[in-house]
Amino acid sequence: MNIFSEKAAAGLEKCGIGFSSNPPSLLLAVSGGIDSMVMLYALKELSEKIQAKNTAALPPFFLSVVTVNHNIRPAFETEGDTSLVEACCAALGIPCVIRTILPGKIEELALERGGGIEEAARFMRYNLLEKEAAQREADFVLLAHNRDDQLETLLQRFLQGASAGISGKAAAGMARRRGIFCRPFLDISRCEIEAYAEKYRVPFREDSTNADAAYYRNNLRLHLVPLLNERFPGWDKAVLSGAEKALKTGAFIEEAAASIVWKPSMHSLQAVQTEAAFFFAAAFPVRIRALYAAVEKAGVRARVPYALLKAFAAGQKKVCGAGIELSCIGQRVYVQKEGQKEKNTAENKGPFFLNIRKPGIYELPFGTVKVGPEVQKGDCPAENKYGDVYTGPFKLPFEIRSFYTKGRIKTADGKHKSLKKIRSEWGIAPAHKELIPVIEYSGVPVCIWGQPLGYPTWYVKDSIRDEDDTVLLYFIVRKN
Repeated sequence: MNIFSEKAAAGLEKCGIGFSSNPPSLLLAVSGGIDSMVMLYALKELSEKIQAKNTAALPPFFLSVVTVNHNIRPAFETEGDTSLVEACCAALGIPCVIRTILPGKIEELALERGGGIEEAARFMRYNLLEKEAAQREADFVLLAHNRDDQLETLLQRFLQGASAGISGKAAAGMARRRGIFCRPFLDISRCEIEAYAEKYRVPFREDSTNADAAYYRNNLRLHLVPLLNERFPGWDKAVLSGAEKALKTGAFIEEAAASIVWKPSMHSLQAVQTEAAFFFAAAFPVRIRALYAAVEKAGVRARVPYALLKAFAAGQKKVCGAGIELSCIGQRVYVQKEGQKEKNTAENKGPFFLNIRKPGIYELPFGTVKVGPEVQKGDCPAENKYGDVYTGPFKLPFEIRSFYTKGRIKTADGKHKSLKKIRSEWGIAPAHKELIPVIEYSGVPVCIWGQPLGYPTWYVKDSIRDEDDTVLLYFIVRKN
């Protein structure tokens, strides 16, 4: 076995891909460029050598290939790339499939995410690779990033201000393995890849955009890296050593941030929440990393500027921008898509909205509410100074939302009174103005439940004529 094959085998093992009696299925992402084409040929060669050496009936792993046409270059180039990959796979006896992204889709995604064409193409490519792996039941997806790619990534992230404390393990560069995605060539240099391609006459195509310095990574490769090689010998080893240290720091921060648990929030379709006291008790880098995790869980696809997360992690109560809204209300921290509210609640300006469709326990910013057909008096915790606090009955479904000034509620004489006037008459404290729950049927208020916070309760008695299959609301825990 030659040195290159030995390095490739070692790279697979570092990714956790072993050679056992149960051969794994490896899906190779091959673009037609020199790196991925060498990976294709080298792994085919490695498979044959291991099988011949062990005289095994099965190869050490099963190979298949997927190539993605991004449609961001001229058609004759992209079609030439896919044709080369197809032809080589056919000659090697390796299954190959082409996945095509419709023209203009990446440009649309780049505008939506705000990260540029390269970032949008990468995002869409990884989604396609993940789906293809699931469809083929592949154990791993292999990417052909090499040692030089790692160095360029580290330089790029350093110049963009990344660190282990800001965005997880960003300062450690590309992960050798992330889920099913593996990079077995991270210890192999581009010079070694070029030498292998020349020795074994591996066909490949050159991406015309590689010479375009308008792309950030190309600019580094064409201008900064040659300067560092000329003026600062050994810089590459120092950078890789620093990345290894950052990897350990990042892993520690990741582990600490994972202790901040984000749960789905009921006041928005795409929102998560966690305990504010626990969140702000964590170290600042941990808070930042936890917010990145929350943004991802909230379904935000665009890049969120660090300045927004920094402002909120430092104590600002509400931060909006880049499609995300961060807020601290009462004892909860909320992270949600900006403007994504529960259906039919476009005018809701308050901090919570619950669409109650079934009995259960629901959380409000100031406490917890039990929704059920029965109320057991005397079960309320001693810390709730207002005693047994309940209201109803109500028919399911209904909504609970924060107090707002728009709208009117029915009075005992059949007329209506504005919510704004009621709030004024009750003399509600500023801290409670948006916290008092209002119960509605399809946007029509039928109850202002003030008792949980020490105010009256306004209940429209004739809103329920038939009390069969009704529920009561019971305030069971007071948190502040």
